[in-house]
Parts: sequence; C-alpha cells; structure tokens
Amino acid sequence: MPKFNPNPTALEKIRREQKMSREKLSEISGVNCRSIECYEQGKRDLNIANVKTVRALAKALNVPMEKILDDDE
Repeated sequence: MPKFNPNPTALEKIRREQKMSREKLSEISGVNCRSIECYEQGKRDLNIANVKTVRALAKALNVPMEKILDDDE
C-alpha cells in the first residue's frame, strides 16, 4: 500500500487528483515508473529535468507543463 506523502510535489498532487497510478502515468507518458517515483519523492528535481520528460508527463496528465513543476518560492 502506498505511503501518504504529507507534502506532495505538484506532479504527485495532480496525478493523485486524477486517480492515476504511477504505473499508468508511466505507460501513457513513456517516462520510466522509477523516474516518476524519484520526481515525486524529491530524489530528482523535475524543475531541472529534460523538457521532453516534463512535456510527456504534462501531456499524459492533460495539464500545462507549468502545473507539474514545483514553485521554488
């Protein structure tokens, strides 16, 4: 069972709002499931990821790229 993250990233928040699993997001976007997990857990920074990756995730979630990036301010 997945652990509840009290401070989810924008990516995780949107994915959960859409009731989409990481596996499904990976399947739709073509981004490796482990990479998605790392972005959501803060082990990798999606804000500095390859634009192709960000675009693929945003497109799969049907949101603008800016929505899945975390605001550093």
